[in-house]
Amino acid sequence: MGLKPMRGESVDIEKLVAEHHQAVYRYAYRLCGSVDEAEDLTQQVFL
Repeated sequence: MGLKPMRGESVDIEKLVAEHHQAVYRYAYRLCGSVDEAEDLTQQVFL
């Protein structure tokens, strides 16, 4: 699933990551309970 900008818009990846990184990391950490795994999962989400 990718983001498709509407006509005249662009996707600002840095803004997207900045807005959602912490929430994704916290969710991943709650699921796996490991800092290293949560960091890896979070990185994979934004690839």
